[in-house]
Parts: sequence; C-alpha cells; structure tokens
Amino acid sequence: SGKTALVYGLLEKINKPVYIYRHPKPELIGSLGYGLMQSIEELEHMQEAVLWIDEPQLFIKYYDKRTNTALMNILSIARHRDVTIIFSTSDSRFVNRGLESYIDVWLVKDIEIDLVKQGSLVKKIVRKNCIIDEDGWRLQVHEFLFYGRDFPELNGKHTFAKPEYFSEEHSKPFKIAIETAKVVF
Repeated sequence: SGKTALVYGLLEKINKPVYIYRHPKPELIGSLGYGLMQSIEELEHMQEAVLWIDEPQLFIKYYDKRTNTALMNILSIARHRDVTIIFSTSDSRFVNRGLESYIDVWLVKDIEIDLVKQGSLVKKIVRKNCIIDEDGWRLQVHEFLFYGRDFPELNGKHTFAKPEYFSEEHSKPFKIAIETAKVVF
C-alpha cells in the first residue's frame, strides 16, 4: 500500500541521524547512510535521532489490551532523549488509548478499517477524511492522511513521491529475508 515507500521518503528529509531497528538487510540501509539498531536497550544511549521500527508487532510481542508497558517505556525514553520514533505497520491494534497520548503525528495509508479499535484516533482520522462511508474508504498508493495535534494546518490528505532508489528489496525486506533463508541447496 506504500507505507514503506512513505517512510523512506520521510527519512530523506530528516536532518538527524537515522537508525532502523533490526532491519534484516543491514547492507541495504547502510548504503543509504542509516544505522542499524539491534537492541531496544540502545535507545538509552541515543540523543536527537530518529528511530524507525518497521512492523513493530514482529518485535514487541508482549502487551496486554489495557497497558502496553513495554511500548510505553520505549516512547517515554524517546521523548526524554529527543528521539523521534516512526512505526510503520498495517496493525494499529497494539496502540491502546494510553499510548495514543504519546503519539504526536499519525500518517495513515490504506488500512483495514475493521481492524482498527472502536474509539481509536485512527478511526476518527479516517472518518474526517472520507466522503460517504469509512468501510469503502481507500487512498491511492501515493496518498496518505496526516494528523498532528500541533500541526492542524497540515491535517488532511497529502501526496508523496516514492524515492528514486526504492525497489522491491526496500519494500519487502522481511519477506525477502525469510524467503532467502528458506533456500536450501
């Protein structure tokens, strides 16, 4: 749906050190000038940086429905260290109401609206940006919704251009890494 392309486009515009958490292709991100972060504990030593966690549900496995303590700690440390965290995921269910207050900006691409929790801010963002019915709501691949409490003038639908270098290898690194690991000679 373009989530990964959108993030790579954002990373190109950032003037801080960028780290990607547990990316399966370190040589790929290294060639773009980004660092690799293997352990979430490394966050304690970061300052004024950007951390991208692609598909956080692959890594942050232990949470309950009321309080996602692990994620709350990560977001709290990041805020104190001026570390911007970018999550890209097709599953927003791990973000509960308590965590929504830690999130300053939402960028929404195509999403299965039925999988979004009732009362979630994501559902409200979609409702504000659909004309007829949220069940039939879709964005074009190059479109996304922006919502930020501190940037109301930017709220709404926007477009982005996929970075020129972007390829299937950038788009599906976890899938490609798993398929490569299965090859037996």
